[in-house]
Amino acid sequence: MARAKPRKTSGTVSTSAGRVRAAEYATQLEKRLHAAVCQYGNNYELAHMAGVAPDMLSRFVRKERSLRLDSAGKLAKVLGLVLTETS
Repeated sequence: MARAKPRKTSGTVSTSAGRVRAAEYATQLEKRLHAAVCQYGNNYELAHMAGVAPDMLSRFVRKERSLRLDSAGKLAKVLGLVLTETS
């Protein structure tokens, strides 16, 4: 039996209130990272420097998807951002 291809997600989450864009659930980390990526300007160059897929970064900038923690860490390192714990 042939396996079904995995579905591509649209960056939305189904809830009882309907479909909500993933960007509406953005954490402080995602908001800060998004601002830094947008400030950098050249997504293609940034993606290659960080070792992440350029299309993934473009979808993050357009708020169509969020990032996995490993990708966020790579971008943060290139952008000079540091994660700190607050009390």
